Amino acid sequence: MNKKKLLRIATPIIQKIAAHRKNGSFAYYEDSDIAQEIWIFCLEALNRFNADKAQNLPIENQIEHFLNCHVSNRLKNLMRDKYFRPEKDPSQQKHSKTRINLINALPIDMCNYEKNDVVLAGGYYSHDPISHLITEELKEYILGKLPDDLKEAFRLLVGGNKVNKKIKNALQDEIIIILGDIEYE
Repeated sequence: MNKKKLLRIATPIIQKIAAHRKNGSFAYYEDSDIAQEIWIFCLEALNRFNADKAQNLPIENQIEHFLNCHVSNRLKNLMRDKYFRPEKDPSQQKHSKTRINLINALPIDMCNYEKNDVVLAGGYYSHDPISHLITEELKEYILGKLPDDLKEAFRLLVGGNKVNKKIKNALQDEIIIILGDIEYE
């Protein structure tokens, strides 16, 4: 069977499956997100559909059965990978909190930081080259404006090393002033 004919037959079936199964929202997935995922799953699966396996059924029934099974398995995998349940065992709560933070992540530009906030982020690698360049440029700018006695502490802190709390607080105060000057320039 050619792909165009298969897609023409499968389109109403995929619409039916997506409409029926989209009401299973979890984590940050809405019903419309689930429906989109189902469409993606089905379109990927159609390449592997083999009509010769069950010749005694009408082609529409074969496609519907195949896609329903495929979508069931893929939705289970999606939920397993993206959903979490808070752990009751305190020793396991670290893993749960990590998953919660990943699922409920906020864009960094929407956050307001106070002096004593701790921001966990990797500064050396970014998937976006422009963001990486901006980060490196900002680090160099801050290093150029910092007093000599705080430069090494800044390098250590940016490198992921621990710094004495008193020095860290002095560094934070100085960086807040430097970043405040950027706003006025």
